[in-house]
Amino acid sequence: LYEYTKDHPNVRFELQNDQSNLIFQKACDGEVDVAFVHGDYEGPVEQGMISRCRACILSKDPVELPDLLKLPRIAYKTNDKTRELLDDWWDRVFHVPVPVGMSAGYIDVAWQLASKGLGYVCCFLPENFDNSYHLTLTPIYYPDGRPVRRNTWFVYKEESRSQEVQEFIKHIENIAKTPRQI
Repeated sequence: LYEYTKDHPNVRFELQNDQSNLIFQKACDGEVDVAFVHGDYEGPVEQGMISRCRACILSKDPVELPDLLKLPRIAYKTNDKTRELLDDWWDRVFHVPVPVGMSAGYIDVAWQLASKGLGYVCCFLPENFDNSYHLTLTPIYYPDGRPVRRNTWFVYKEESRSQEVQEFIKHIENIAKTPRQI
């Protein structure tokens, strides 16, 4: 948005920040013109991949995967697709239910708790993650060696739109031709 507004200073955005499943539904229902969503959803919208990010364990100190069975896991509010990806990884690696531990409403609060040594966080990190809590990042992999990844999509309805929205869609499509991966 920042780059786009530099070249289009008269365009104004109304932003809605919510869980991806809710924003995706708003895009399908035509309540928003465009959306950026984490996770793979199906619906009556056009979709273009923006990026793929890797899942990591975030902890105060380095951890070995077997240690996670004994350590407290810090949960946080997220969408169902993200939770499914992380829970699927857990099940494939450990073959036991995901442990119940502490829960934080927001992921940054979970990171703060982890930075105090109160447990670990299992999450996806954006490409520009600012590790301001100086956490240890441990990438996680499926048993076959593939990294656990989550896709980020740009979605919009193919119906008639304003010229401004069409130009923004073209802008995003141009920068998304090669999805970024971490």
